[in-house]
Amino acid sequence: MVKKSIAHRTEKPHGKVGFFGALFFRLVQLIIALVIAGLYGEDLRRASKLGQAAHSKWVYAEIVAGLTAITVLVYMVPLIRSEMFWMWDIVLFIFWTALFGVFADMWLHVKCAGNGSCNRMKTAMWFDLVGMLLMFFSAAGGFYFWRKGRHGRSTFTGRSAIV
Repeated sequence: MVKKSIAHRTEKPHGKVGFFGALFFRLVQLIIALVIAGLYGEDLRRASKLGQAAHSKWVYAEIVAGLTAITVLVYMVPLIRSEMFWMWDIVLFIFWTALFGVFADMWLHVKCAGNGSCNRMKTAMWFDLVGMLLMFFSAAGGFYFWRKGRHGRSTFTGRSAIV
């Protein structure tokens, strides 16, 4: 059995195009997470300012956004093979799905008559959907590249199976 070199294990698939494509994808995920944190954080700040308790749904949105932002920042480290953590992406996808479901149930059919807070929450709901879809593609792509890497052939000769 041939041992894989460290350079082979840390090599990103598809060269520079794959690297910059993955970087762009992760940046979009990070931006969505930060937008969600800002949109829901505004209502949490307002509640705190008025001396009201934080609503659990908004706290959950902040937690999901925070977990996603931390995960994306870790994935952007060059030596981290994010496809190895595709199961965590599935967990985040489930979190985002619940987040979208909760806020879509609250805001999807509400008519906002110029109310800024209502419009912000409707906008946040659509960002939740985008975040959910991005995590789905992240999990599906991670699984694909993980599976391909486990059952592929070596980079240099193509003869030995990668175990």
